[in-house]
Amino acid sequence: MNRFFIENGKEGAKATFKKKQMYKLVSQSKLNNLIDFNYGEKRLYGRVDRYYQPIIPNDRYLQIVNLPTSTIEPIRVFNFVADAFADLQNKFKIKVARREISSDEKYLTDLVPTLAYQDPKQIFEKRTTSFSIAVGKVIDKNNLYFTNFTEFINVIMPYIKSFLKTNVLTFPAFVKSTDCPMSANGLVIEIAKINPNDDKTKYEEFYSSKNWEFFLNACNTYGFMVDCNMPNRIIADINSPNMIEKMTRHNQNINSADMFIANCYDSVSDSYLENFKHLLYRAYFDNKRRTMVSTVNTSYDSTRTIVRKVKSYNYAEFLAEIGEKVLLDLYLQIRFMEEESEFTVYEKSTLIRETIKLMEINGITSALRMFEKILNKTFDYSGSLSYLERRQNELRK
Repeated sequence: MNRFFIENGKEGAKATFKKKQMYKLVSQSKLNNLIDFNYGEKRLYGRVDRYYQPIIPNDRYLQIVNLPTSTIEPIRVFNFVADAFADLQNKFKIKVARREISSDEKYLTDLVPTLAYQDPKQIFEKRTTSFSIAVGKVIDKNNLYFTNFTEFINVIMPYIKSFLKTNVLTFPAFVKSTDCPMSANGLVIEIAKINPNDDKTKYEEFYSSKNWEFFLNACNTYGFMVDCNMPNRIIADINSPNMIEKMTRHNQNINSADMFIANCYDSVSDSYLENFKHLLYRAYFDNKRRTMVSTVNTSYDSTRTIVRKVKSYNYAEFLAEIGEKVLLDLYLQIRFMEEESEFTVYEKSTLIRETIKLMEINGITSALRMFEKILNKTFDYSGSLSYLERRQNELRK
């Protein structure tokens, strides 16, 4: 066991606290590109827009490309980030060749990418496939019965509420959660495989490296921030002159951080509702019985067995019978449960009602954008449709 730094995350709470304080002391620099990405809004960097709505990369204007590497699996980032990283690698090679920096550092002599972009949709899909199975286990364990979708939701919702106290269910909530890796933004490159709990290795191989100060300065020059908690992780600073210049080389219209976020990312909430409907349908379809048998009393000393048929829908029938309003209402309820908000019960019910109204007036995309803007950043709330529309107009400015 190391005297000063955590090695495996299995130490006692008192020792862990003291060693974390020691790590905080050494993980500092006069350069402002050494950033604590666990602090405040920084943890959401590249995963939310200016209104705190969750976003994911697209490749319509700037491509996500492979980095040159010897790994079996491709390592990918936005093309302008790849360009900047290539410049950073070449700078190290030149300095090593001139013997101006150490040539025998494990990670900070030759910068080798080990991890970059991770597709958030693929990561999330693995989670959603287990949802129907988990629902089935809850139904069996608690002996729950239902004969149609409405009854199904009524019996399963208390368990969903309990689940959402410590977990997320929808894709928008996942993108903002700690379960979604920072590398989902297409701006991150890792140059070493290090256990997040292994502060000893971080200190010995990075903070104590002979090339550490050069590494920080070079990253700053080429537009990279360094995560102080994971110094093997560099993140493109989309506000830096070098990164903006690299963006513009690939597309002259992408000439600022705002233009990059607006055009090279998609709002998650715009398209997820349809997936949510499929999620609910699959959970019902996979776990319904053909019939439900129950026993009722007919008099003081006799009983009668009732067999009820459990309703079966195809997906089109499911949508038609349950209806857009009910499904949207369910989705909005769950989004409230997932987010840390200070809305009262009245404000929640009012916002749901007005969102459904806005869907009928302007369509589902406009309604969900308005809802997410208010949900993800709390405003002074009045609850009227005119208020919601006014806030939406203000946010566009």
